[in-house]
Amino acid sequence: MANTLYEISFEVPYQYASAYAECIEPYLDSVSWGAREGVSIVRVFGFTNQLPDKGSIKYIITHISEVVGVRPPIISIKRKPVRDWVQDNLKKFFPITVGRYFVCGVLSNARIPYGKIGLNIPASAAFGTGDHGSTKGCLIAFNRIIQTTSRQRIRWALDMGCGSGILAIAIAKRLYIPVVAVDNDPRSIQVSKKNTKN
Repeated sequence: MANTLYEISFEVPYQYASAYAECIEPYLDSVSWGAREGVSIVRVFGFTNQLPDKGSIKYIITHISEVVGVRPPIISIKRKPVRDWVQDNLKKFFPITVGRYFVCGVLSNARIPYGKIGLNIPASAAFGTGDHGSTKGCLIAFNRIIQTTSRQRIRWALDMGCGSGILAIAIAKRLYIPVVAVDNDPRSIQVSKKNTKN
């Protein structure tokens, strides 16, 4: 793995950001841009592990600027150290409570509060640590379903796109029923199997 990462960034009018992002995409490993409501100037940025071809990038940006009729932006190229995103996430992953569930990572020494169901889900390369809106929303919805539905009516469950396996584990721990967890990402399957042993 390369130990250097290059970031290319520049600011352009919002209405042309997509065009700029597309024109530099062939020169980089990833490109993105973001906007906030009411902001007319946005930042386009991209990353590459290779030393970027600044001449070609400057040429294509100058060309697209001429086409759309704006002044060429100032291009910033910075060399950045590569981060271990998984370890960084582990450090930021604090225990959370969602309904009956108490979700914590492997680095957490927190005790499971009385009356809560513990889910030990370490942050990893697989999606699903409990703090993301969609995962949290599913846990909240599951709590409500259990409160309003007879347990005898739920005999098995399917977690399609299981990621870390958090939802499958949450269901199994709450209802003690068979749960099938599937994903098309081999890493997710590996992580889910590991998490079922926690």
